[in-house]
Formats: sequence, structure tokens, C-alpha cells
Amino acid sequence: MKLHHLALTIQNEDELHKFYENILDFHLVREFKLEADWSSKIFNINKSAQAFYLEGHGLALELFIDEEKKQHSFNHYCLSFPDRESFVKKAKANKAIVVRIPRGSNDLIFIKDLSGNVFEIKEDIKD
Repeated sequence: MKLHHLALTIQNEDELHKFYENILDFHLVREFKLEADWSSKIFNINKSAQAFYLEGHGLALELFIDEEKKQHSFNHYCLSFPDRESFVKKAKANKAIVVRIPRGSNDLIFIKDLSGNVFEIKEDIKD
């Protein structure tokens, strides 16, 4: 088994460009609309949603637009980079929310998009 894609909810399309394209370097593959009847059957949410399918770094994301702010949760996604400090600089330069928690020689680092999705940032393990 392998993971096909992750689906996240964001609040507006502008965030897709500012965060997912400019910071995470994903590119848009296609755009589609999830109709209310399907949304109701699948997610028990009785409204339609604009959606975007993106790819990058061997991963795929589906981003659904919902202007309602979600409640807090412990959900997060962990991404690793060859040089995590360079990525953190890029994220800060693009005004992403960066949370760094000092922890000895290996700080915990998380970034957040404007909709509250949380990404843990690790450095690739070197052989």
C-alpha cells in the first residue's frame, strides 16, 4: 500500500498560491468542484466546495476551499527537507507562521498555513 494524496481544507484560493505553491513548491494539476450531494454523502457536509489537486516532491495534495475556520485539533503532517533551515528561511520570507520549540540540538519546527493546517518540518536523515 502507498499513500495516494492528502486532502486539506483551506479558507481561500489565495492561500493556495502564497503557501502551497510559493513556499512548499507544489504545482497545480487540476481544479474541480465537489458538488453538495457528493459532499453530503462522503463527508456529511451539505455544501459544494471548490477543490484543487496539486503535486510536488513525489506527493499529491487535494485542497478544498471552505471559508469557515475549523476548530483546533492535533492533526498535523510531517515534511522532511534536505536543508530544513533553508526551508524555514524561505517560509519566513513568505510570511508563513513558523513555530520553533528549542529541544537540545534538534529543535522542533512547525509551520502553519492561514487556515490552521500544521506541518512539522524535519531534516532528511543522512545515511
